[in-house]
Amino acid sequence: VDCHHDRLAFALRLAQFFDDVDARAVGQAEVDQRQVELDRRDERDRVVHDTTFLPLVSVLVPAYNEGAVIQGSIRSLLKLDYPRYEIIVIDDGSRDDTYQKASLFAGMHEQVEVRVIRKKNAGKARALNTGIAAARGEFVLCMDGDSALHPGTLRAAVRHLANPDVGAVAGSVKVVNRTNLLSTLQALE
Repeated sequence: VDCHHDRLAFALRLAQFFDDVDARAVGQAEVDQRQVELDRRDERDRVVHDTTFLPLVSVLVPAYNEGAVIQGSIRSLLKLDYPRYEIIVIDDGSRDDTYQKASLFAGMHEQVEVRVIRKKNAGKARALNTGIAAARGEFVLCMDGDSALHPGTLRAAVRHLANPDVGAVAGSVKVVNRTNLLSTLQALE
């Protein structure tokens, strides 16, 4: 019990430390300046990188009891700035209305197909394997059912895969709801 208490106290101190550092180090002007730099880099990258490499990408969204957020996640995916992708939602035996809410999006949305698969609960890894088996894309992107992607994510990631020496690309997950210890620790991850 003492060891658990010590670890919890340490985690709380660590979270407080990073909140203090964030509050001191990040002012609105710095945030605005960083956004300007990112926008300039995005514009430069649009001009410099080959825009003819546009393989089909399968976006996999395993979901378990994500009824409250799954529609927002799918909406964010339908706003991606990329011409060739499909969305596959894999409901991993949810006990809530995840499947029903996701199924409302099944079908074609302009050139993007949304498919919803329901399977018996067996965990995230098996849900992803189910999605991979159903995927038609040359590449897959895996995303949690409670997440959203920036509209430029696929374009930014895929351009690196044009290089035959690159086997995978990873993104940077930003935790936006740092309201409790768990979400603060996720932000540190």
